[in-house]
Amino acid sequence: MIGVDWSIKMIEEALAKDDDNLMKFKLHDVENLPFESNYFDTVVDTFSLQSYYDRSKAISEIKRVLKPGGKLLVIGQGASSYKWYNDYLKLRAGLDLKTYGCVYHLDLQSILEQDPDFEV
Repeated sequence: MIGVDWSIKMIEEALAKDDDNLMKFKLHDVENLPFESNYFDTVVDTFSLQSYYDRSKAISEIKRVLKPGGKLLVIGQGASSYKWYNDYLKLRAGLDLKTYGCVYHLDLQSILEQDPDFEV
């Protein structure tokens, strides 16, 4: 297993929790992954899809490194099924982006469903 993050602090945290040394970690940006095409059977994106600077470029890179028939597993905080809560999240989007580096009102499922290469 290989973990990738652009933040050295996140890599350090992950290393501290990897007691069994099961993972390798690379300091890299998902928009320019250092792996050959068709390299991975599965890519797991945890709470990042709402944070990428260029989401389409990141998704394109993920697709590039996935083997044909590979899987993208996404764990994220996206849009709510409650309209009033989504409206609240949209109002907070600027503050959340500035404070946390991401926005929480995106409909991640719809974003991936728009890509014909992914079956959601």
